[in-house]
Amino acid sequence: MSSVRDPAIAIGIALVLTAVAALENTVAPWAPFYAVYAALALGLPFALKAVTLRDLRRPTLRSCVGGIVLAVALHGIVSVMTMRVDLAGMFGRVLTVAAVRLAAAPEVVARWYLLFIQAWAGFGEEVFYRGYVQKTLRTRCTPAVSIAAASLLFATRHYAQVLLSWPHVDWTTATVWVAASFVVSVALGWLYEKTRSLWPPILAHYVFNLLA
Repeated sequence: MSSVRDPAIAIGIALVLTAVAALENTVAPWAPFYAVYAALALGLPFALKAVTLRDLRRPTLRSCVGGIVLAVALHGIVSVMTMRVDLAGMFGRVLTVAAVRLAAAPEVVARWYLLFIQAWAGFGEEVFYRGYVQKTLRTRCTPAVSIAAASLLFATRHYAQVLLSWPHVDWTTATVWVAASFVVSVALGWLYEKTRSLWPPILAHYVFNLLA
């Protein structure tokens, strides 16, 4: 099992999961619900024993409050970063295509999609990108490099969520959104590095998504 904790292997697994998410958001009939990617991202770190209960150690009250404050600050930063692009329109096109595929009203698909994101992303993405990828990179790299590399992988994966509207993808808006995801990931990675517990970034991620 030690080989799966090699940084190159961790990066490779992250890239494979990005490809899985891309396929699920293009050819899979259940798109945009990337269920296979979500299950793998959440389950693999535990199955490989790369994430253990030690990573979910009880956080301090101070770190939890800090996570909430960080989430609010990130919401403000991302709002400024995305104010000149049409995020609603970009995702509207994705959900319109999804509604046709799923034979459901766009508002119904949107409701279930947001519920899916809210329920899974805060825990699943932090377990994978912070608990597995960043922690594995940290065994060979500096904190800054580990956070930056994990965040680049995290942000790039967010392109997959708009591929369902291909070829009508607003790449400028998508890139701004991915850049904002990178900024959020760097902040959450820093929080994980400082607290050595997954709970503060998990909490911050959930709060950020609720505010978004």
